[in-house]
Amino acid sequence: MSLIWYIYFNDVVSGPFSTESVEAGLDQKKWSNQALIWWKGQRDWVSIDVWRKDLSTILESLRNNIQTVAWYAEYLGTQKGPMNSKELQNFVQTNGIIGSCRVWHVGMDRWMSIFEIPELVTYFGITRRKHPRAPFKGDLLLKKASDINDTLIAHAGSISAGGMGVRGLETVRTGEDVNLQLKSPLLEQGIQTNAVVVYKDLGGYTGLEFRDLPKEFESIIVDYVNQFNA
Repeated sequence: MSLIWYIYFNDVVSGPFSTESVEAGLDQKKWSNQALIWWKGQRDWVSIDVWRKDLSTILESLRNNIQTVAWYAEYLGTQKGPMNSKELQNFVQTNGIIGSCRVWHVGMDRWMSIFEIPELVTYFGITRRKHPRAPFKGDLLLKKASDINDTLIAHAGSISAGGMGVRGLETVRTGEDVNLQLKSPLLEQGIQTNAVVVYKDLGGYTGLEFRDLPKEFESIIVDYVNQFNA
């Protein structure tokens, strides 16, 4: 299975690499065991040691997992399912509802657009989202609009010009407004903007959607994300 990989090491992102190139780089000790790796469809960076040890399992999982899930689709108040991934793909494409239906399977805490689920986007072979997203490393300081005296700390796992995926925000609620300050060695400068909490999942991941992101900050983020468009 041919995949493209990216490496995060010493505060620098490099890639894209083939599987063979990553394995050769490890053999040549180009990266230490502190390096992290990411591939399309993966939410967060993964330890490169774990990647190497579990590579065959990762590849097999990417081949098979999406095909074994029992999916449900909801459109205009009507639900259909359970369906396997091929049946789901046929259903939404035959009815022309890729962008307007929502899908769900056991374990998800809410119905989602297909474009919010990387595994389905890859399986369907469609453009992922309005704002391409990329893996990220950075720290955030946040203040709730409802309590500006309460400072929260979180860690970014992904970023796009439209928002961020973060970990460590247990006390915020969906729909809540926040002000955030983001610092990362991967960006030219720190970013400060407003955002709203758009989702929280069972894995402890929180989705933030930017509100009125200044153009200069949007440009910085877009330049970073474009590295992953290979």
